[in-house]
Amino acid sequence: MFTTVCEISTAIAFWMFWIKRFSPDLKFTRLIFAGFITSFATLPYVWFVFPVLITQKIWYILVSELFAVIVEAAIYFFILNVRWRVCFVLSFVCNMASFGIGSILFGRI
Repeated sequence: MFTTVCEISTAIAFWMFWIKRFSPDLKFTRLIFAGFITSFATLPYVWFVFPVLITQKIWYILVSELFAVIVEAAIYFFILNVRWRVCFVLSFVCNMASFGIGSILFGRI
């Protein structure tokens, strides 16, 4: 739940300060919907599949975060109908915010 809230909050901030300038017709509710879908689509793999497959912590972090950014960018692209570059930046920013804040609060690193 923390990941979902953190990523959606970051997506909203990102929408307010950046996406809104380039895609003014993008609806706020569509962004929140996309945030839920992306988070719930990748979270099980990042938390439950990759830790079993990858035992070294650094490789687990790199592979799982790269996976999340790419898959979530694709989902954002199809749901939000904005440019790929915007989707990748949005996905990257949301995932790094979630990872960074989670690492600080829960001591994952």
